[in-house]
Amino acid sequence: MPRLGGHRSEFAREHARAADLQRYNPHLLIWFGEQTLSYWVASHAGLTEARDSGDLLLLLDPAPTRVPAGR
Repeated sequence: MPRLGGHRSEFAREHARAADLQRYNPHLLIWFGEQTLSYWVASHAGLTEARDSGDLLLLLDPAPTRVPAGR
């Protein structure tokens, strides 16, 4: 398969998904592994594998912390 920036073109969607989620979670490293066909998250707690994007979303909390009004 053709490569795009070092990635196989057949996984372009998965790499784009990981990049989008990375933007919302700058404290984490998020990528798609072509050999494992899984998403990976590296954090201060260690390395976690997510078999699909649904599992990946369960690992992440991209919503900012809400500050109560008046603070």
